[in-house]
Amino acid sequence: MPQVKLKIQNILTGGRSESSSGFAVISISASEGEGILELFRRLAQEDGDLNKIVTCVMGQDTHTPTVVLLNGRFLSPAEFSKIALKEGDELTVLPLLDGG
Repeated sequence: MPQVKLKIQNILTGGRSESSSGFAVISISASEGEGILELFRRLAQEDGDLNKIVTCVMGQDTHTPTVVLLNGRFLSPAEFSKIALKEGDELTVLPLLDGG
């Protein structure tokens, strides 16, 4: 099973992590061939605390828009179902910032 690192900016976790890096970091085992979309759906079912974050990522909570990076590269939500996770991948969830 591939090990994947999920990094979520603390502002999205509601203080779940007091990490000095500003991110909650979670190590997750992904099933062989599991895609990003499947991983997010599984996390929403397994972890009530992550459910709110997953609904933001999936666009179901429009009050807290987010962006997802895979190994530092921006992903559009359309790519979530096309990319299978592999050993050492790092998913980062950030709030979408707006302003000017």
